[in-house]
Amino acid sequence: MPFRPEFDDYSVSFEYFENNLLDNAIGKVTATDKDGDVVNYFFVHNNGSQHATSQDGKYAVNKNGEIFLTVSGGGLESTNSSSIVDSNDFETQPNKFGPYKIIAVDNSGLKSDDVIIDFTVNNIIALPYLYYQTVNDINGVDSSGEGFSKDTLDSKYQFSSNTDDKFLIGYTESGYFTTGLGLGNIERGAVLSTLGGDDYVKLSQSVGSNNMDGGVDLGDGNNTILIGNDIIGGSKRSWVISNDGNDIITVGDFSSIVNDRDDIQNATVITGAGDDILTLQGGDVKDNSLIDMGSGNDTVILKDSGQTLAANQRLDGNKFNSGLLSGGNLQSGSVIILGEGNDNVTIERYFGNATIIGGIADKEVLKTGTKNYEMDSSARNLKDNGIDDGIDTVVIGGAMTDGAKVYLGEGDDVMTIGTKNGYSGNVDGSNTIIDMGGGNDRLTIKGNIQNAAKIDMGDGNNSVIVEGGVNNTSSITFGSGDDQLTIGTTLGEGLGNPIISLGAGNDIVTWGGTTISSTNKIDGGIGIDTLILTTLTDTKTNSDVTNLSSQKFTSFENIEMISNGQSVDIRYKDLLDDTENEIPLHIKGVKDSVVDLGQNNWTSDALSNKQNLSDNSQTLGKWTKQNTITEDGITYDIYHHSAAGNSSVDDVYI
Repeated sequence: MPFRPEFDDYSVSFEYFENNLLDNAIGKVTATDKDGDVVNYFFVHNNGSQHATSQDGKYAVNKNGEIFLTVSGGGLESTNSSSIVDSNDFETQPNKFGPYKIIAVDNSGLKSDDVIIDFTVNNIIALPYLYYQTVNDINGVDSSGEGFSKDTLDSKYQFSSNTDDKFLIGYTESGYFTTGLGLGNIERGAVLSTLGGDDYVKLSQSVGSNNMDGGVDLGDGNNTILIGNDIIGGSKRSWVISNDGNDIITVGDFSSIVNDRDDIQNATVITGAGDDILTLQGGDVKDNSLIDMGSGNDTVILKDSGQTLAANQRLDGNKFNSGLLSGGNLQSGSVIILGEGNDNVTIERYFGNATIIGGIADKEVLKTGTKNYEMDSSARNLKDNGIDDGIDTVVIGGAMTDGAKVYLGEGDDVMTIGTKNGYSGNVDGSNTIIDMGGGNDRLTIKGNIQNAAKIDMGDGNNSVIVEGGVNNTSSITFGSGDDQLTIGTTLGEGLGNPIISLGAGNDIVTWGGTTISSTNKIDGGIGIDTLILTTLTDTKTNSDVTNLSSQKFTSFENIEMISNGQSVDIRYKDLLDDTENEIPLHIKGVKDSVVDLGQNNWTSDALSNKQNLSDNSQTLGKWTKQNTITEDGITYDIYHHSAAGNSSVDDVYI
């Protein structure tokens, strides 16, 4: 017996905001069929006939179950007019319509039972600006204690409810952009509170303006706020907060007005639980601003490339602004706290004199007793408290400088610096810190680590790739775990010596550089460690030709040469001085690889066609081949120094 289509629910209610366009769906019904496809949906009229439009002509349904307003229902072709038809105009009563019946039909012509639907038209609150007042659940009072006007033509009109609200500030109800000084702002102490519901707020200008603060409280729900320019404070801080729900906060439209970029400046943004997205388009987070994303899988994007619709046009306009590549920075005492969850941060350009905390801060970040969500003066020096084990991803397009700090806490975190072409990708400065915390973390630095910058990878099987050098008095510290470190160019350029501490574990260091300063060594630390040689550059030790000398490494048990023609110099003195090493040094190579025992300039051996195995680095003596052995399927020749006596610890397996 064939099956008929079925709706999951007997009845469905839809709500939509007034002044809807003809091509915007205001609802959708969906039926399923166990043995066929649903091919169409119809309204059922009182006489039982089936039609694409409702009996009163206000609504239409298509074959996908999407429901639209019709011309008769007041649907608009564009935002350059407003509807006066009751089904698309809140101010024209009634605001509720129905019940209507809809059926589904499958490809064999079988019909479903009716689903009963009704519609409610919600109000759009359009204000030229918002000054001096605060909205709360009883509609608010102004600073004098007087209630607000409920006349929508009054600039002090206020509205808020625990249902879905839509606010347009700096636009007319139908979506026209309003022009004039101060229009489109929430400022002079004004606060917009939308309470519960999935609310939508759009400002043509800013929260706060011209040293006058403002605030927005979005409440619970899946909220969206679009701010044309800034969140900017003055003598007091401006702020935007939300509670539980998946919220979208977009600030800026790549405005190209000189000295009026789209910033989060002297401001606080706090989102509660939920998967929230904060995007800043065209400016910087600066002047001690605070962003706290709360729990959930959150995203923060600071960018100044690409295009977006301009805010200073009617809502269905098609004028775009483009980024100017001068914003997208996190700076000047600002703090981002990502909270619990798997979070992502992208900073398109520079990160300096600011802090990112991957989880929860180890102390209170807000100033005690604050009414404007002021950040505590100690916030820049707070760290991750180690509770959150989410996987955080941080991408910095430019450099990390000027005391920038990152504390990512537990979890398998990923950080990349220098992704943007034309930018240095350096980690630079004595107070610049990257602390990846526990977990199997990955850090990629396209430039140099320099000028006493500090990297702490914590415990775990971590990976660090430095495409540039590790220079001056900078440091890279690993905790326990099987770690991997790659260095691309130099070790120890400039004043002072860098420190690399690999910690306990079987670690791998890949050396692709050209220069190791005279006072530096690569230290493998405790464990069975491997040094992989990728460089083809002659680093020269004295006048000898080599890609690496044992004078430049210690505490490695394995050396691997992976390219044709590479060479290493090995001196007995260096092996003897390495008191941490308790097993012979194993060296593997490929075609034409060279091990120069005694550092005797192997090129002269090649010219004379005679091996020179003398090694007087510690005392008079030489290397001799003692035996051949196979380990793990690899055959080694065993070389022993004459001064070593019966000890085999400083033998070399080649």
